[in-house]
Amino acid sequence: MPAFWLAGQRVGAERDFRQVEMAVVCEDVALLAGLLDREPAAVLEDLREQGVTAVLLREPTLNQAALAGEFTVLSAAELGDEPWFAGADFELLSDHLYLVTRDERVFERLGRQMEMKVPSSRSYATADGPFVVAAPIPGLYLDVLGAGFPAHGLEQAAAAGLNVIPQVRTWPGVTPAGLALLAETLVEMPGLSAVAFNDPTLPGYPGLVHVLARELGPLGVPVADVEFFPQAGVNQLGRTMPARQVMLHAIPAHEMARYTPAQAADRFVLAAVERNARVLLARFFFDAYHAGDVWAANTAYLKDITSRLEAAGLTLGAPKAPVPWQPPRVLVVLIGLGVVAGGLLLWERLRTSRLPGPALALPAAAAWLAAAFAMEAGAAAKVAALAGVIIFPSLALVSVVREEGASVGASLVRFLQAAAISLVGAVYMVGLLSDTGFMIKLDQFAGVKLAHAAPLLLVIPYLAFRPRDGAGWLDRFRDFLDRPVLVKYAAVAAVVAAAGAVYLLRTGNEPAMLVSSLELKLRSALDQLLAVRPRTKEFLLGHPWLLLLLFTGCRDARFLPLAALGLIGQISLVNTFAHLHTPLFVSAFRAFNGLWLGVALGLALIAAWYLGKRMLEAGSRRSEAGSRRSEAGGEEGAGGGQSGVER
Repeated sequence: MPAFWLAGQRVGAERDFRQVEMAVVCEDVALLAGLLDREPAAVLEDLREQGVTAVLLREPTLNQAALAGEFTVLSAAELGDEPWFAGADFELLSDHLYLVTRDERVFERLGRQMEMKVPSSRSYATADGPFVVAAPIPGLYLDVLGAGFPAHGLEQAAAAGLNVIPQVRTWPGVTPAGLALLAETLVEMPGLSAVAFNDPTLPGYPGLVHVLARELGPLGVPVADVEFFPQAGVNQLGRTMPARQVMLHAIPAHEMARYTPAQAADRFVLAAVERNARVLLARFFFDAYHAGDVWAANTAYLKDITSRLEAAGLTLGAPKAPVPWQPPRVLVVLIGLGVVAGGLLLWERLRTSRLPGPALALPAAAAWLAAAFAMEAGAAAKVAALAGVIIFPSLALVSVVREEGASVGASLVRFLQAAAISLVGAVYMVGLLSDTGFMIKLDQFAGVKLAHAAPLLLVIPYLAFRPRDGAGWLDRFRDFLDRPVLVKYAAVAAVVAAAGAVYLLRTGNEPAMLVSSLELKLRSALDQLLAVRPRTKEFLLGHPWLLLLLFTGCRDARFLPLAALGLIGQISLVNTFAHLHTPLFVSAFRAFNGLWLGVALGLALIAAWYLGKRMLEAGSRRSEAGSRRSEAGGEEGAGGGQSGVER
């Protein structure tokens, strides 16, 4: 019951976490406006009608800002040759670069940026000439240091009634004073809804992340965690920010050519619905396929995304992370005792010694209580969750697999029993890890590889060496070790090892490197047909072959591959719920689709097995009958010859 109550708390938090920011890139808008011969502000107003709610402003480098014409970069010698410099009252230094502009707003912005990033820089307002910012930086740093955010982008977004998400660049030599100036820059932005970062490390990482959190905290907006782009310090910042963090999903610019608008829309909707992405950064399609009417193609694409988000029950607007919440320690302890009970049941099933499970109950419970109160509550919850996802799939398989086979109906009942036992482990895990930090990937389930490997290492050796014919498991294991290693067995072992490596590499949240294009197409088709795609390891491998194994029985070592596949299905069933940033309803729907589809394929496998067996038996009977007829014919021929001689 505590686990179900905690799962209910999580569902309530997910119900309140439904607002999605639909953002576009400022530079993309400028290009689109240029192609249409329209003003960017007018284009943004029309994009708002298509569901766009925000503009992402990427901080340009000094070099990019100079190329855009905001200022000119001069060396000391070049500046000294300028006609107006005769009236300047500052000394030229050969190791400085000089940023020269006649726009006072650009000058003020550059002065603040250089004060933030190069404290020894100086700003000069000449009497009759332009404004100058002097900075002691090498030329190569023009491509490293950010130039701040141009005012025109902020003004265009504000005029269109859109939010802004600044993407801040890091810089070398970050100081607390520099971070304070960064916060001053951001607080002045109208419509600020989140803060994103541009580089693999955040400003001030690792030693000043707490200062960054302190300075950005009063902004009252979350930090954006860019999915599939690891950034050192982002989770540390999100944990200490009052507004926490939200996930931002984008298709990288260099990958856009691989997508059609429909495929890109599928990806965005999937990220929002199934992975709680709450900022979607949509890039435009400018390729030749959409050159005929670039506006129509891109607005239809945006409208498709937003309409499907609304159909899924999501609303458009500034993202807000769920409030911090953690399950009470007492409930973690109680659920952990349930995991201990499951472990004792598994011990009874796998027991190879005379020590019964009940004798271990009190010591095991005492050990868990001591550990749970000695550890931090979150760490204790993770330990219990990991133990649960190892114990219950293992218990599920060893509880239902028999040496003798069963009828189709009995096999189906046993399969459902196994799924129910595995789902107990899933419920325990969901309750233990109901902290809202898991929903936004501030924290993650620990031990994914171990959770997938440990049940196989426990159960398959048990099935291979379980006592039979008066021989104990140790005797059977010794007999196995004494056997000679044949080449065919070594080849099989190599194949099994390779399959195991692929299996482990494909586990986790980002195993796409081993996913074929055919499988990606199958996944997309299943998403379209079933709304929520079941996991391949469940409906195609684990569940059907486990159902066949229950029908045939695990009679000898030839059936161990079926047992391994069946166990993988149960492991996957539990670990479906370990994707804690996925809404609980989506995980439950995914598991349900995997179960019914796996049962359907399993029944087809049983039918094929039964028909194949009948055909083999019929062929064997015909062969035996033919052999008997041949033998009878031979005997008659021999007898006839003898009669002739006698006559």
